[in-house]
Amino acid sequence: MQPPLAGRGARFAAVAVDQVALIAPIFVCMLLGILLSNGTGTGLTMLGLGMLGALGVVGYQLYLLATVGQSLGKRTMGIKVVRTDGTPVDLARLIFLRNVVPAIIGMFTWNLFNLVDTLCIFTEQRRCLHDHIADTQVIVVNESGT
Repeated sequence: MQPPLAGRGARFAAVAVDQVALIAPIFVCMLLGILLSNGTGTGLTMLGLGMLGALGVVGYQLYLLATVGQSLGKRTMGIKVVRTDGTPVDLARLIFLRNVVPAIIGMFTWNLFNLVDTLCIFTEQRRCLHDHIADTQVIVVNESGT
């Protein structure tokens, strides 16, 4: 028996947590740069540190996705990405088919694809277009660590 599909609210909250985690290092370092700036380039230095922090978050997110199928947000919400047959998703599929391909399609459709992609969460299958492209689904993680 397959675990239940993740709810729309949990998926939305997971994306929000992931976005905050990505933006937080940049925001904090920029704020510190403004507070500490004395005209000597401290602001730019702090922005650079913030960007490095964001890259660190991206690296950690990729590690989590590759090892357990969860980003920080998905882990927080108790959900994870799997193939439609329930097997783990490899990192290349996660990066390219769930992210790069939809981003490219979005660029060529003036982000109309991104809107339709997001709205597909309201279908009965609760799968976005990027899930269909990558043959993935997002499920609830049960107590046994599914």
